[in-house]
Amino acid sequence: MYTTLAAWLSYAADRGDTAVADAQAKDQSAALQRADDYIRRAYISRFSTHVDLADATVAGEVAEAVHLAALLELAKPNFFTQTYTAAELKTLTKLGELQWTPLSQGRSQGRGQGEGWGGEGGSGGDAAQPRCTAIEALLGPYMASATRPVDATRPNMGALLI
Repeated sequence: MYTTLAAWLSYAADRGDTAVADAQAKDQSAALQRADDYIRRAYISRFSTHVDLADATVAGEVAEAVHLAALLELAKPNFFTQTYTAAELKTLTKLGELQWTPLSQGRSQGRGQGEGWGGEGGSGGDAAQPRCTAIEALLGPYMASATRPVDATRPNMGALLI
């Protein structure tokens, strides 16, 4: 894990959020684990090769991102693991007479290596996955892009695990 239950409880208390402390221990642990999984899969696995996961600043921002995601997971379990069908992936392309375009027919909107990060929604599963702008603001600068490639050799980003 990239943080601890005690750290999350403290983070929430510092912000006046009592929902974490009021939740049952099993719900706290499950929400924190789901959040940790989400941050690892959606962000850390796509960090640039130049990001030092052992750096205190990076570790602190990753922990904060997990805390934010855990708050959402506690409020709505499985918030970040929505089930969707490909037909549901569409974007609004015309106002007035509303017009929707399936993402597979529109221009590619990605956020993987070489395509930058944020803003336009991603493609495939990324397009359907809920996002938190606060998490994107914290971790977006570490994401790989055309000038900052993904380190495919970094196994499970273990240097940051607590």
